[in-house]
Amino acid sequence: YTYVTGSVTVTKFPVTVTAIDAAKQNIVGDDSNTTVTADPTLRWTATSPLPAGQTMADAVPGGVTISRAAGETAGTYAITVTGTEGSNYDVSFVDGTFTVQTPLQVPSLAVTDKTMTYGQDTDAETLIGGTATDRDGNSVTGTTVYSYVDTDGTEVTLTDLGGLDAGTYTVKVSFTATDGETYYTENPVVETMVLTVERKEITVTAADKKKLVGALDPALTWSGSGYNGSDGDSDLGPVTITRAEGETAGSYAITTTGGDTPNYSVTHVAGTFYVYEPVITVSKTR
Repeated sequence: YTYVTGSVTVTKFPVTVTAIDAAKQNIVGDDSNTTVTADPTLRWTATSPLPAGQTMADAVPGGVTISRAAGETAGTYAITVTGTEGSNYDVSFVDGTFTVQTPLQVPSLAVTDKTMTYGQDTDAETLIGGTATDRDGNSVTGTTVYSYVDTDGTEVTLTDLGGLDAGTYTVKVSFTATDGETYYTENPVVETMVLTVERKEITVTAADKKKLVGALDPALTWSGSGYNGSDGDSDLGPVTITRAEGETAGSYAITTTGGDTPNYSVTHVAGTFYVYEPVITVSKTR
């Protein structure tokens, strides 16, 4: 037999480490001075998967170093990733881009205290609003979020206000400009206002009743009007209904009291109780 020597070539495993693009906003204030904000955490990503049982500690034993070129004025800066590749790896490092923006801060958000009635058909944007202006007095468009903290300590976002119970609410108004290149948007501008929800006035009306002299009184009844949505008489507090004393023919007041609740203030309208004599008709025959 004749034996021929061969060779086996083991190539390095290719890995690409890529810096992830990032950005931040430094703030230009009312005095045109720039406030430098902290850089976000720089991150990188690598092609995967690696060979079985291998990790990036095998591909780059000393770890990946990531940094960016210095600079805080508006512009772009290189994000570089470096490291020493492992003996079995061919590691390529791809730079990223760090963008620094220097937008104008939105310096003022004007809000005023508001009052509404329980069940009023309105939303937070319509009733509360809020006007944002920049340092030059220009109106700034953006997104406004309204919220308050309930009794459980939970922050509740407000949209439709019609479901709020009567009471006083401290509302946080948070505004973020739409134009992130011109205006600072990393954190919203926040102001607070007081929203007062007043009780709704409703009317409880006693129904008129009548009876013959000497008969038993019929049941006295009442009804309410002006409720919010699906609310009704059962949503009121206890209502007491009585009539003025008297059994001789004539009219007597029927009055109601009570019914107020945290959401409703009741106006009472009296009814009339009629007591009448029977009418006797006498006919003459021949």
